[in-house]
Amino acid sequence: MLLAALASCSAPAQPPAPAATVEPATEPSSPEIVGVLRFEHGRGYFVARERAERVWLWISENKILVHQLQELTDQTVSVSGRLGRMPPGSGASVPDGELYLEDITVRAAARAPDR
Repeated sequence: MLLAALASCSAPAQPPAPAATVEPATEPSSPEIVGVLRFEHGRGYFVARERAERVWLWISENKILVHQLQELTDQTVSVSGRLGRMPPGSGASVPDGELYLEDITVRAAARAPDR
């Protein structure tokens, strides 16, 4: 037991982890989220679902996608992409602890939002 304790003390020190890093979306699937597309100033686009939850859309400077989102705002949409959860202290436009989709595709929905 003492040998194990000594071995752990002599292990090279690991650099401290950053206080808050945005982890990439890790879900292997591309879930389909159906709801009303909304925009919140200072935060960005999100899909509002019936259960009062928001799934944020993390988009880059993609002018074609932004134009498409502008046209679909306040309409029922179907969005798919890689799902992630924003870690605390990230400083991103997506609120801490909230779900987000990245690498998204969006289209007008043919069905009603999830309940």
